[in-house]
This record gives sequence, structure tokens and C-alpha cells, in this order.
Amino acid sequence: PTPTPIPYPPQEYRSLLSTYHNNAAACLLPLGRLSECLENCSIALAYDPLYIKAYIRRAKVLEKMPQESSSPWDAAGSSSADSSTPPPSIGDFEGALADVKKAIELLSSKQQRTKPEQRTLQALNLDSKRLQKIVDERMEKMKAETMGKLKDLGNSLLSNFGLSLDNFSATQDPNTGGYSIGFNNK
Repeated sequence: PTPTPIPYPPQEYRSLLSTYHNNAAACLLPLGRLSECLENCSIALAYDPLYIKAYIRRAKVLEKMPQESSSPWDAAGSSSADSSTPPPSIGDFEGALADVKKAIELLSSKQQRTKPEQRTLQALNLDSKRLQKIVDERMEKMKAETMGKLKDLGNSLLSNFGLSLDNFSATQDPNTGGYSIGFNNK
């Protein structure tokens, strides 16, 4: 869900309102009200785009939230007309990773960090690596599925001529990097 449009209050109240919405999100998260929690985190960040805690909390929410509900940050496009393919598992890991990276960027830019901030930065770096691994695995799985579907499509077209993709081979020229397609009559 996209955040509700909010009027911008005077500058002196933005920090307080940002804290208020982030605290509301903190209350909503354990109650499992993820959509409202996500909206409050996004509003907090609209009031204060440098609010590290709001990025961290929103990353947690995005990771837990079903993908079809987290559409503003969903790069995978989970709504599919193909009902034979189940929707992706819980979590908008791409959005969570983006928020974790932003929190790392903001924390890293501070000249002086307290001990809790240093521990938070270490934890965020671990989260970033974990989320990046998940995003990469999902991307590889998506690529494999896409290539499989493309091969099936190619085979269905070539079958009209008594051929399949197995009749063709692609070899890369090491000198130029180009490919040549060969026909194998099997």
C-alpha cells in the first residue's frame, strides 16, 4: 500500500512526527499489523529521510510482509496471471536490502559513533550480506525458470519442423567473444 498523502507541517514538528510514526510502527510490528507498520515507517521517513531507525524497522517489515502486499518496493512482480506458479514466498527482500543499505550509508557517514551505533552498524552489515545472498538466489532461480520457459517455447515452435533446440549448439569464439550457431542433425 502506498502511504497516505501527508501535509507537511512546519520544520520544527517534522522530527517529532517522524519519531511518533516510527514509535507507532514499533507498536504495530509485534501485533502483526504489517501494512500499517509499513505505512507508519514510510510516513516517518517522509518527515525525516535521515531517520535510521525507521529504515531499519521498515526493512524488518518488508522482509516479513507477503510480497503482493509490498508492491511499492517489489521488483519481482509477484502478481502473475499464471496460476500454476505459486506466488513467491514471504518477503520483499529487494526493498529490505535497499533500506538496510541506506541505514548503513547514514550510519557510516557519522563522524562519531556510539558503541550501540557501532553494534547496529555491524548487525546491519551482516543483514546486508544475508539479504544480498537471498536476493541473488532468487534472481538465479528466476533466471533459470525464465530460460526453461524460453526453451520450452522454442521447442514448441521448432517441433512444427521436426526440430528442437537440442539440434542447435552455440559456441563462443574466444578471440572475438561472438557466438556461432551450429546445427547438429540428430
